[in-house]
Amino acid sequence: MFQYKFSVIMPLYNVENFFAEAVESVIKQTIGFRENIQIILVNDGSPDRVEDLCLRYKEDYPENIIYVSKENGGVSSARNEGIKHAQGKYINFFDADDRWELDAFEKAYAFLEQHNEVDAVACRHRFFGKRDGFVHPLDYKFRQTKDRIVDIMSEHTYIQMAVNAVFFRKDALRGIVFDTRLKISEDSIFVTQVILKKEKYGILPEAVYHYRKRLSNDSAIDFSTSSRTWYF
Repeated sequence: MFQYKFSVIMPLYNVENFFAEAVESVIKQTIGFRENIQIILVNDGSPDRVEDLCLRYKEDYPENIIYVSKENGGVSSARNEGIKHAQGKYINFFDADDRWELDAFEKAYAFLEQHNEVDAVACRHRFFGKRDGFVHPLDYKFRQTKDRIVDIMSEHTYIQMAVNAVFFRKDALRGIVFDTRLKISEDSIFVTQVILKKEKYGILPEAVYHYRKRLSNDSAIDFSTSSRTWYF
């Protein structure tokens, strides 16, 4: 029996300036935060003041928020730690510099409850910040504007690379963890392992994930290609 409908796992590292906006986008979900959503905040040895912010939110929502502090080990280790504390039927790995559209959880829940034949449903990325709009390279998947199921064995170009805009069935994650050896695309391997179990996943064009393109160009994806780890 699950205590919540959703567990939201948030790795935290140098996100002090964005953290409150991200958390508020979960707290204000139309599905109802206190009754239905758990947030797991994993401080991955962040050098900023994000711990103070976490403790304030935990004080305000002691039943819904778990705070974990660990030595820096990277986003994969932080996500793996978060999974250990998840008590929701569905799990989302949320980047703490982004935000959710306020009805996204309600739409994802309705879809997953109706479609037991999939273990994951992907939402549409909308960029904001340095870039704006539905300009993600994989946005073509969502332009049919209606919810549907993708069969990856026949729709080969409908790949899913990121985990941040995906809701997973917790039961489907058994035996699957993020590879802590990888610095780039660790989420692509994770989501692919989940989808391959049933060879299908859902897409929700009207459930929107707002993806921040930082003006400072200091997110992991911005400087990834200048690092040796990108090529290995």
